[in-house]
Amino acid sequence: MTARDVPGFPENDPKLRNVKNWPKKRRIEGWDCKLKVSEWIIDGRHWTDAAYQCRPRWWPWGTPEMLGPFYSWASDGQVEVRGYARSRTDALTYQMDRAGRLVGFLDRKNGVAESFDPDGVLIGGEYAPVHLDWRSQGYRGGTVSVWQGERISHDEFLRRRRDLLNAAWRY
Repeated sequence: MTARDVPGFPENDPKLRNVKNWPKKRRIEGWDCKLKVSEWIIDGRHWTDAAYQCRPRWWPWGTPEMLGPFYSWASDGQVEVRGYARSRTDALTYQMDRAGRLVGFLDRKNGVAESFDPDGVLIGGEYAPVHLDWRSQGYRGGTVSVWQGERISHDEFLRRRRDLLNAAWRY
């Protein structure tokens, strides 16, 4: 498996690569949505995030839900993360390196987290259990974590994934 086998981005409009091109309001999946842009700094790194906070037209109260595209840019304007949410439990996230190559892919609905080397070759993945009944859906112990063909613990997978993503953004 390679990065080319990852599902394509659902809303692949090149205008979305710059937050200035995002409409302030739009309808997504029949919901009224407003653009929310956030800026933050962690460990000396500056990011800008953009996402749509949406509410159903027939129920304007309550907590808004993030739907549609969401992006995160580094201080130099490079896209670091882009994703697309269809619901709270159905979202795709694509994590990029400084050169714009895919280094991480998350599919929340199917319980998939994959990591790729700079050549686009799959080097690690974590996969939710399949064919479990409803009582076992939240059972973390059934998750399979693999790195370079070796089965590892969930904590070790998270550590290696974090190290890979941090390295992807260092010069």
